[in-house]
Amino acid sequence: MKHNIEIPGLPEGWEPVAFRVPEYLEYYFSRYGFEQATDEWPDRPAAIIIQKTKPREITIIETDETGYPRPGEFGQQINGHHQMKIWRVKEE
Repeated sequence: MKHNIEIPGLPEGWEPVAFRVPEYLEYYFSRYGFEQATDEWPDRPAAIIIQKTKPREITIIETDETGYPRPGEFGQQINGHHQMKIWRVKEE
């Protein structure tokens, strides 16, 4: 079962992924703040493991249609004219 909680002080652009003892070079959020695990403290206590949020990625596909794009579509001018080639977001 998954639960969402607020973590005050969590750096922007990072998300929690686990609560366990951090492994070497893994980023974690402890009571002292945002840190990276080193081998200097092998018996460190469990902490909130965090990772950089992955950017969202979309794929668009070219269609054979021309005209004006509707919401959710993209247009590309053809040869500098007012005619537009239609591109759509690929649904997965």
